[in-house]
Amino acid sequence: MGGVRSAARSAAVLLIAAGAFLVAGCAPAAPSGTTPASASPGTVTVTASPTAAPATSTETVVTSFSVIPDVTCSGTTSAVPMAWSTRNAQSVEFQVDGAPVTAGAGYAVSGTGNVLVPCDGKEHEVALVAAGTSGRASVSRQVNTFNAPPPVGAPLITRFSMLEDVTCPGGTAEVAAAWVTQNAQAVNFSVDGQPLPAAAGFPTTGTGNIAVPCDGTDHKITLTATGTGPAAASSRSVNTTVSTSPATPTAPTSRASVTAVPTTR
Repeated sequence: MGGVRSAARSAAVLLIAAGAFLVAGCAPAAPSGTTPASASPGTVTVTASPTAAPATSTETVVTSFSVIPDVTCSGTTSAVPMAWSTRNAQSVEFQVDGAPVTAGAGYAVSGTGNVLVPCDGKEHEVALVAAGTSGRASVSRQVNTFNAPPPVGAPLITRFSMLEDVTCPGGTAEVAAAWVTQNAQAVNFSVDGQPLPAAAGFPTTGTGNIAVPCDGTDHKITLTATGTGPAAASSRSVNTTVSTSPATPTAPTSRASVTAVPTTR
């Protein structure tokens, strides 16, 4: 499979994962269950200082997996750039909405490439599955496709970033998020389709913490912006790993990153 020559030569800001989550001009506040903060940032920056516990020497691990999360496209499908790295894997495969992707000669266990995603104006789940002698490991990401511009004056989500991979001691993890919208009168969040009760306290542009179950599985977080005209929605995946000792949610020790200029739709 061909590599993404410069998986995101169009430099802007995507998420790298974990640690301090900063949005220019924003300071967090704290309603129940989630923690919003007000402000109107011009940039979203995520920095990392991970301290996740190391895996066992033979465990198959996906150490990083990044995709371009928001794609404006035309035609039947869109080639979405991605980058990944694994440890102790003998093979990897990709799935789109649960269906395996034909890989031709096969994917490298660590590398860059494109995955074909339907260009249908909907969100799609892209999963990386790594296999090794000690078993399999998988990580999922959400890709949101846009194939038509919204009506003039309708709400837009121009940026939405979250920590993608967290290690936590069980229960619920407070996962950092940042978002920027236009023409929105209100925003709300849902986790796996369930609205958050404190979502009404979030500003239309800002930062906050989203309460996500820490159960060793991946969860879909959806941001919806409402206003005059059709609502706008964008989703992200958060993959949780349950630690054996209490710890602040962290990310894997190494991350491949893909950057992109957020598309104004």
